[in-house]
Amino acid sequence: WLQREVISHFVNQVSDVMRQLGRGEAEESWRHLAHTLRGTAAAIGAIEILEIAEIWEDQRLGNHPSERIRLRNQLVDALPRFELALDRISGALAGVCRASRKN
Repeated sequence: WLQREVISHFVNQVSDVMRQLGRGEAEESWRHLAHTLRGTAAAIGAIEILEIAEIWEDQRLGNHPSERIRLRNQLVDALPRFELALDRISGALAGVCRASRKN
């Protein structure tokens, strides 16, 4: 399924962002990272992750180690909720498809 491939790519991207939060990168790199995550989250409807990236980009967070830890923790908490919501949606859609085939 293309849907699963896109979601898998997004989850990998968020995981990469979380790894990069541990590095001391320049402010421009942080803004680019936040902007990229923001766009991808918006494209697939990951609203909570989008909101985290918006705050991060708009307030230029990520330059301080304590902010990086806080942002990483927010992403760590948000990603499983996003994946759970997708699983529920996928299950509901599968049920609708099965029901429509019976009719």
